[in-house]
Parts: sequence; C-alpha cells; structure tokens
Amino acid sequence: MEFFEELKMSGNANLYKSYITFNKTLLPFLNDCYRVRIASSKDDNKIYIFKVDKDLAESGEINPESLLKVTVTKTYARICNSSLIRFLERQFNFDTPEKGFIRYDANFDEEKDALSIDMKSGVLK
Repeated sequence: MEFFEELKMSGNANLYKSYITFNKTLLPFLNDCYRVRIASSKDDNKIYIFKVDKDLAESGEINPESLLKVTVTKTYARICNSSLIRFLERQFNFDTPEKGFIRYDANFDEEKDALSIDMKSGVLK
C-alpha cells in the first residue's frame, strides 16, 4: 500500500534567455539565502540550486565568481545571469526562445538540500 504525500516545495522554474524564475511555492527555500551556486548533472538530467549563506560566501572557500545573487519578492524569485543560461543550454542541448520561456518542474531535494530542476520536463511557453 502506498499513501499519497504532496511534495514539499514543488513548483516551476521558468528559463528565459537571461534568467531563471521560480514560482511562489519554492520561495521558502530561497527566502533566507544570501547567494546560490548552480550545479548541473547530465546523469540525472537535473540542475541543482544550492543556498550559500553570507558567512560561507565571504569565507573564501568558494570562488566568488560561482556565486549568484537571487532576487526574492512576495510572489517569485529570480536568478539573473545570461552566462548561466548559455552554460545550461550547452550542458542540456536546448535553446531558450527569444520570446517566451521554457517551464520545468522543480522541487526541493532533501538528500542534496537543494532545489532541483528536472530538465526532462520542459514545456515551451
């Protein structure tokens, strides 16, 4: 017997030409972070977003060029970086449209303590 359990912090990540936007349901993960680091896994077909607090960001343990700012509002969060989008396009062999975006499923991965974006779930909008 298997019981239904709603995924914690599941929602959407929208990839545009120069930024990624996360919908409101994913905000609890991003609300208190100072910066994020992005990792991609071609084996899993996923992108992982890891939170970085200010102390770790300023400790010198992480290359500052790999840390990205997150803008969080009441209804969405956004990571603006066109170089990141170009990197992801090369990694996963896709093109973001000039107008519109690609919507992907995203959720919190408890094992990795990160948001994950399922790159197999993309829908052109």
